[in-house]
Amino acid sequence: MDPERRERIIALSLLLGIFFGGLVLTFLINRSAPRGEWYLESNNTSPSPQKFLASPSPNLIFVEISGEVKKPGVYQFVPGTRVFHLLDKAGGLTEKADLDWVAEYINLAAKLKDSDKFFIPSISENALASSQNRLQKPQINSSPKQKRGKISLNNASLEELISLPGIGPVFARRIIENRPFSSVDELVRVKGIGPKTLAKIKPYLKVP
Repeated sequence: MDPERRERIIALSLLLGIFFGGLVLTFLINRSAPRGEWYLESNNTSPSPQKFLASPSPNLIFVEISGEVKKPGVYQFVPGTRVFHLLDKAGGLTEKADLDWVAEYINLAAKLKDSDKFFIPSISENALASSQNRLQKPQINSSPKQKRGKISLNNASLEELISLPGIGPVFARRIIENRPFSSVDELVRVKGIGPKTLAKIKPYLKVP
């Protein structure tokens, strides 16, 4: 065999070796690398490992979200992921979601922690809870002419505030978060409480 042909054969062999070596290396890297997020769709059965899309990794966290989101379920993220990433992966909120409640009580910039669980209520669920609370204590929602003691604006419990006419769980929490008040009239600084609502609840309140 002449030297020139031998050199061509050697060069071709080297190129083939590099090519197939690269394929093997790529296969090994893809096989050993973590496959990223995995997701279990929410249902009424117990979670089964066979339903996950990838194997879990010890350096990832698991978070559950349910209620009024388009894809409720269990999601896996890297540490440091924010709440708004979770909502994005869950497909966003449904049309029934209580947006005011979300804006008030969900910090979208907060970091997720392992085993976190989020429930997004609907507007009707919050309205029903407020209605049930009022029905349980009809004497408090009766006419101001009825003789009853006033409750302390700065010391009243969440349940006592919910019992006031026109005040549901969301407004009750806002009142507590804005305390203390130097007068009942200062309630207008609470988001969502205007002069009409103030006029309804003022006869039932006192400061301190």
